[in-house]
Amino acid sequence: VEYSLEGVNQIGNTVKVSEGKLNLPFEPWMQKAFDPLKIKMPETNGVYTLTFTLKDSKGGTVYHKNFVSFVVTDGKLPAGVSIIEKAPNAYSDGKWSLKKWEIMGGKKVNGAGNGSFTYTFEGKSSKAKSGYLLMELGAKELFFKDRDGSESKSRAKPEQEFVSNDRREEVCFESESFREWCFGKNGNFRRRPSRPQRYIELAQSTAKQEVVGSW
Repeated sequence: VEYSLEGVNQIGNTVKVSEGKLNLPFEPWMQKAFDPLKIKMPETNGVYTLTFTLKDSKGGTVYHKNFVSFVVTDGKLPAGVSIIEKAPNAYSDGKWSLKKWEIMGGKKVNGAGNGSFTYTFEGKSSKAKSGYLLMELGAKELFFKDRDGSESKSRAKPEQEFVSNDRREEVCFESESFREWCFGKNGNFRRRPSRPQRYIELAQSTAKQEVVGSW
């Protein structure tokens, strides 16, 4: 069994803490408990992953892999290092053309369209010889559920309702906030097809009869 402990610490560095190998006896259908593996966690806060790889000692064939993650807190920073932190929702200015909002109690903020967030950092590190900015960023689509007015879809006026004999329903809305969308009873929704004329087509089958609506 080969093992390795590595992860990302609080200052954004990827580190390998330790690694080793355990030579374990083997026999068919063996079920046996071995002595616990003792590994010292790093002193710097971070998220570290301990991985295991079970191999054949002769041919090197890999039979199994597993892992377990650890979150280290209440650690200490390396000598000469200080951190100035800002919560994601503690920006001094934020302007976006479509929408801006926060989730997870302010631990994450989103901006849609064109725009930016501005952060101001203040601290006692005026004599620092160097520094860098560490942020977690990612692209995000403006989903329908996040659009302004989407929470009011149940109160919108339905433009047309179609019910088939198997009790499926689809409702399309004329509301300005979500006029391009149709909703089903099962909670799913789809974008309304773009067509110049509205029509209803009745589909016949030996098993059932459906009403299909398109735009």
